[in-house]
Formats: sequence, structure tokens, C-alpha cells
Amino acid sequence: MANELNAFFTKVSTDEGLQKQLYTTKEVADVATIARDLGFNLKGADIIRAQAGRIWMLPPQELEIVASGEKAKSGAQ
Repeated sequence: MANELNAFFTKVSTDEGLQKQLYTTKEVADVATIARDLGFNLKGADIIRAQAGRIWMLPPQELEIVASGEKAKSGAQ
């Protein structure tokens, strides 16, 4: 599963259109659906686990944004 996640995150990091599409999602299930539509075998739970790890690595300013319910600018939502 880690390979699928890494491949998906790599695609996201290089595709501005996909970044914009993902930024407008409201639910993790929507992100998983987009990933599956692109050929990645991911579930919402996989994405949540990956994001939890990424959030812990955010700088304090970004953590405050996430804690307030907004989306981080770095992509870890």
C-alpha cells in the first residue's frame, strides 16, 4: 500500500490540475474516489493514515491552520 500512496502523492505533487481538484474535496472518500479513477488502489483509511503522519511533520504555523479546521497550504490536509 505504501507504494500506491507514494505514487499517488508523487502524481499529486507534479499535477497542478489534480492539486486544485483535490483542494476542493470535502471528504476523504472523495480523494479516494479520485485516486481510484486515476488507477490507484487506495481507500479513504489509507489516505487518512498517510495524512496523519504528514500533519505531524508540519511547521507550527501550518499546524495552527489545520487545528482551526482550514486546509494546510503544504498539501497535508
